[in-house]
Amino acid sequence: MYCRSLILLIFFTLTLAQSNASQMENTVCENYNYENVSIMNLIVTPEKYGGKIVQIAGVLSLAFESRGLYFSKESFEYNLPNLLVNIEFPEDIISKHQNLNGKYVILEGLFESSSEFKGVRGAYLINKVCHIQSYPKLGTKPMRPMGSE
Repeated sequence: MYCRSLILLIFFTLTLAQSNASQMENTVCENYNYENVSIMNLIVTPEKYGGKIVQIAGVLSLAFESRGLYFSKESFEYNLPNLLVNIEFPEDIISKHQNLNGKYVILEGLFESSSEFKGVRGAYLINKVCHIQSYPKLGTKPMRPMGSE
């Protein structure tokens, strides 16, 4: 009886913790105001943007070792880590946006300015993605107005 009660208590605790985590993630992106910033500004002055929702444009990489946004097509093709902002993507986003791999995108998310990510010093991270879309080519309309959901 004790063991069954303990298992039920653990199950409900884990369910509640997962529910709170997803609610917290939703509140990060719900009714958010973002700062439009370049990848270079994030890399050079990360302390300005730590804990803020940022909008950045760059070349999306969904490769296992280099998930993030690169500064340019060349930095993506040569896998230059100094020109990369790392992004933690949930698996559903990765599978949903595979068609954008290697393409320019606009991404909004929560920027963390810790000085180390996956053991790499000076690597910065967006850990909650609020929105991602392909970058509109010159002469085309954006898929949605910037800043609206």
